[in-house]
Amino acid sequence: MPPSVLASPLAEGMRVKVSQVVLAEENKARLRASKAPPPVVLEHA
Repeated sequence: MPPSVLASPLAEGMRVKVSQVVLAEENKARLRASKAPPPVVLEHA
C-alpha cells in the first residue's frame, strides 16, 4: 500500500481498533491462564 493510504485517518483508526482487539485477546488469555493450570501454549507469530 502507498504511504498516503497508511497515513489516512481510516487506516489509523483500523490500526487502533486492531491493536485494541489484540490487547483484549491477550488479556482474556492471561485471565484464563491465571485461573487454570498452564495449558500447552501454541506458538503464533
